[in-house]
Amino acid sequence: MVAKIIKSPNFLATLPAIVVLGAFSYGAFTALSLPDMDPLGTFEEEETEVVVEEPPKVRREYIAIQHSVKATIPHLGATVNIYIGVAIPDMVLHKTADMFKDDPTDFIAPLSQIVMDLSETEAGESWQTLRQALPEPFKESINQQFIDMGLNPPVIEVLINRFMIGG
Repeated sequence: MVAKIIKSPNFLATLPAIVVLGAFSYGAFTALSLPDMDPLGTFEEEETEVVVEEPPKVRREYIAIQHSVKATIPHLGATVNIYIGVAIPDMVLHKTADMFKDDPTDFIAPLSQIVMDLSETEAGESWQTLRQALPEPFKESINQQFIDMGLNPPVIEVLINRFMIGG
């Protein structure tokens, strides 16, 4: 029966159409499965989004230091007593907190010189500008003392808790 169909004149007349239709279908199928190309034949570059992961936020613990930083500022006509607090990562809380509680004078003493030095700059033109300028140099000084001891610098931030001006 298959031989009879192949020998029929209708089949032989439609065979080229079947071959062309099959080739066209195969070409269309493979073209749809390929990536898009521009007219010059090169592939388009896909834009990739760069995701920047933020470092995990460090939990902070605050320690109020009970000793004040004292300095006399002659051109402003007064003495200042500054009570500070430090923010440290909670993972070093106990060891660092003990160092601040046992004897904070080692950390506090150099800060008086910073107050006097800053008072002689533009930051020392008024009590307000002096107060605003102190936290960063205080932080750097305290962290440097830890580095000098061979420890990692733990202070993330210095807070001015009280800023008292006396005559």
